[in-house]
Parts: sequence; C-alpha cells; structure tokens
Amino acid sequence: MQSFEIMASSLTRLELRDADVVINPDLKLISFTDFTSRNLMITIGEQAARRALPEIRSKLRLG
Repeated sequence: MQSFEIMASSLTRLELRDADVVINPDLKLISFTDFTSRNLMITIGEQAARRALPEIRSKLRLG
C-alpha cells in the first residue's frame, strides 16, 4: 500500500503545479485507507475550503 501512496503523491504534485488555489485539509492523522472516518474527512475538508474562500474570491476577481 505504501508504493500506491508514493505514486499518488507524485501525481498530485504534478497536478498541483497549475492550480490557482490549493485546498489542503489536514488529514495527517487519518490513514490513506481508512474509509470508516469519511464523515470526519468531509468535515475537515469543508473547514479547509471555508478557510480558503478569501483566496478563491480574490482569484475570481482578478480573472
């Protein structure tokens, strides 16, 4: 499973180069394969998205 995580991480870095805004929820304490914590992951992602809203709005005004 570790090799899959490394591969996914490498692909993610390539994709992020062109992103205007990156929302990076703090999921360090949740395993990559832990599907039982999906509600917690969704909540953490929503919180990260809310924190990113000022930057997103700024980018939209400039575009």
